[in-house]
Amino acid sequence: MRTGNVPFAGDTITVYNRLPAVSDDGRRVIRWQRRVLGGCLWVGKLVGNTRRSFDGDYIAVSVRIPLDTDFLPYDEWIASPERDERFTLSPGDIAVLGAVEGDITSASDAASLLQARKNSGAMTIKRVFVNDREVLGHYHLEGA
Repeated sequence: MRTGNVPFAGDTITVYNRLPAVSDDGRRVIRWQRRVLGGCLWVGKLVGNTRRSFDGDYIAVSVRIPLDTDFLPYDEWIASPERDERFTLSPGDIAVLGAVEGDITSASDAASLLQARKNSGAMTIKRVFVNDREVLGHYHLEGA
């Protein structure tokens, strides 16, 4: 249940949480859990690249999400028996602008999703800030 409020926020986003798992044949795999969140603010900014090792410009994204009682810090989420009803935000997760219907079932699905939506709103989360002591408490994500 949403407990925070982000001014001027009318965006919906989809977050895919990374969940380390073991496949039926014993291999380590990443499973993805999808969560759609409303009342968010998504801001993308085209950034000129100044590093010589990387070609081209990129879009730096900042997202603000209202506080929500279903949120758990990563370590608590990973250990929670209610993980399917909860969500977390951590580096390496994926955020997409809009309500996405599809699930990610493989690494190639994740790469395809990011590639297909790179200009319309998708990012790999790089940093997460929990601003829960302010009047307008929210989660702040940064990524590209």
